[in-house]
Amino acid sequence: MRDLLQQLIHRQHAAIAGDQTDSDRLNAERENLTSLVLADAALAKADSVFPEHPLQIVVIGPTQVGKSSVANMLIGQNLADASPIAGYTVHCQGFYLTNKEASGIDADWLNNIFDGQLQRSQESLDRDLLSEYSLSIVTPQNQLQNLVVWDTPDFDSVDSLNYSVPVLRAIAMADLVVFVVSKEKYADKSVWNLLRLLRDLNVPLIPVMNKTPVSIRDELAESFRSKYARIADAGEVAELRFVDDYREQMDQSFSSDDVQQLHAEISSVASRRNPEVLSNSAHDFVKLHWDDWTAPVTAEHQLRAQWKSDVDLVCDEAIRLYQSEYLQHDRYKETFQLALAELLTLLEVPGLAEPITRLRSLVTWPVRKLKQAAESHQSASSGIKDDRSEERRLLEQLAEHAMTQLAAKCAERQSDPAYWTPLVNSLAAKQPELVNNYHRALDSYQIMLQGEVERAAQSLYKKLQEQPATLNKLRAARVTADAAAIVLAVKSGGLGAVDLVLAPAMLSLTTMLTEGALGKYMDNVQNDLRKYQQREMTTLINKKLRQRLKSIASDSDRSDELYISEKQLSEIAESIGLRA
Repeated sequence: MRDLLQQLIHRQHAAIAGDQTDSDRLNAERENLTSLVLADAALAKADSVFPEHPLQIVVIGPTQVGKSSVANMLIGQNLADASPIAGYTVHCQGFYLTNKEASGIDADWLNNIFDGQLQRSQESLDRDLLSEYSLSIVTPQNQLQNLVVWDTPDFDSVDSLNYSVPVLRAIAMADLVVFVVSKEKYADKSVWNLLRLLRDLNVPLIPVMNKTPVSIRDELAESFRSKYARIADAGEVAELRFVDDYREQMDQSFSSDDVQQLHAEISSVASRRNPEVLSNSAHDFVKLHWDDWTAPVTAEHQLRAQWKSDVDLVCDEAIRLYQSEYLQHDRYKETFQLALAELLTLLEVPGLAEPITRLRSLVTWPVRKLKQAAESHQSASSGIKDDRSEERRLLEQLAEHAMTQLAAKCAERQSDPAYWTPLVNSLAAKQPELVNNYHRALDSYQIMLQGEVERAAQSLYKKLQEQPATLNKLRAARVTADAAAIVLAVKSGGLGAVDLVLAPAMLSLTTMLTEGALGKYMDNVQNDLRKYQQREMTTLINKKLRQRLKSIASDSDRSDELYISEKQLSEIAESIGLRA
């Protein structure tokens, strides 16, 4: 769970890095980062295997509300550095009130809470190094004992983003949060956003207003109570306490009635601490904010699904066009004509078929066709005749059309160019390789197709052998044809050559077979060839276009260190009981 939260935290940092705008989107990103860090730290504490530790009292608040002064009131000594300068405190500083000789706080436990922070003495903290915190042993001067009071930096100043993480981790560590506000700050949005998160995390809370005239305390208390009711359940209240640092007379505040009452309430909280409740609250907090945290990840999954859907659409269209523009079109005659050309060879009178067969073994159609396929791309711009088959030309055009359509679909989606633009660029960069691999697959397909064509011709010839009269009639008609033309067709290996040189013989043979007893058998053979081509080309388009195009998004996922897969997200969600 925490591994995923860390990934989400890094994603949120990346989302807001360098963005100084005050947009609603950025504010939402910052709120998500705040709640994520709180959740991670709360789980770190809830899952801790270290021994029980003294009560952790964490004093927080916006800038210039007197947090350090309130921390000193709780300690009973002027130990936290108080200053009228906004943002003066930049490190979390803990003060352990104990009479014990040893601190009693496991260093590993603190390091686990303040992940990535180094513990220093209060005197050696460096204002230019924000990755530090301190813990000092203090002899108690009042009724508060065996607890740690933490003074923290503010969470709402311009520079607070630089040290907000340790503050949030301190908050999650807290057994009690003393939330300090002032009459000028208590209504700020940042205050109530954080109060809402504290309530969601079920952290015991004492809101304190500092430096407030007695004459307006009741009015402010009622206003605070009313505002808190908007984020709380019915009947839940948070009473505002008041203290006064007496300006230059801090010693007077240490013994004031207000501070004594605050001490008593803190002591009461210590007796009610329950680790099991803490653990349950941390997991409930994760459930509550899960959808907000994972919304950007889910949106990315939807964009990836859209890309894959677009790939499916253009590839399905390519398969459909292959069916309608070739397999079910007049163009398809070229494949069956090639089978008939093979049959013509088999119909040769004895003595002629054998040397022609030997010639075919030396100058095979597949090898010749591969050479023509390579030469056809180079000859297109030089005016040399394009000798590609109708099928080959169509299949190459369909691949180019699919990638053009896919790029156009991506370009039309302006809602999230940060995702689509890299995909379009990646498609453009990989297109030459995709096309090259696709053409090589077409070459292999044509080699396999020639084998099917030869088997079709053999099947027709065997069927003719069952009808000697028809076979002899066809042979008699075929002998009148120019045998040299057959050899030329075999050597050229081009369907165009077959159409051009053997058109009269082909027409004669087709007519005789169609009108004879073999007409229906011919249809079956042709349909078998068509099914073979349909199956092989569907597989080829799926493997060389569909899978390769989809992998562009997958490659992007693998190169993204912050990528979170749907499976990973689903497993964590199920583990915390969000999905069945």
